[in-house]
Amino acid sequence: MRVDPNARKRMGDLPDLQTKNKNPNTSGYNIDEMIEIMVDVIVSNSDTVRIGKEDKPREIVRSRFEKLDFSSMEYILGCIKENTTKVHNIKNYLLTTLYNASLTIDNFYSAEVNHDLYGCE
Repeated sequence: MRVDPNARKRMGDLPDLQTKNKNPNTSGYNIDEMIEIMVDVIVSNSDTVRIGKEDKPREIVRSRFEKLDFSSMEYILGCIKENTTKVHNIKNYLLTTLYNASLTIDNFYSAEVNHDLYGCE
């Protein structure tokens, strides 16, 4: 499924898709899938989007998605890579992960740095 360029413009500043090809550790296909999911939400006629087990206003979800950049996508892919639990509905899992990424990314990296600098093995 190709993303309508007009729908992508409605998303605002989406991650630079060319950047994904510069990082051999990042799968461009995975990023394309996440962007497709975000665009699906943005162009939806529904007033709400199910995130986790709650219905959130679509405009709030859109606002969160607009805060994401390429480093957010790398963070999300890293979290997915480290996940060892069974994901039964990958689309809902990705929607929730995308929605929460802008709220959790800074604290995640702060915790990683603290562990690396001061943590015990």
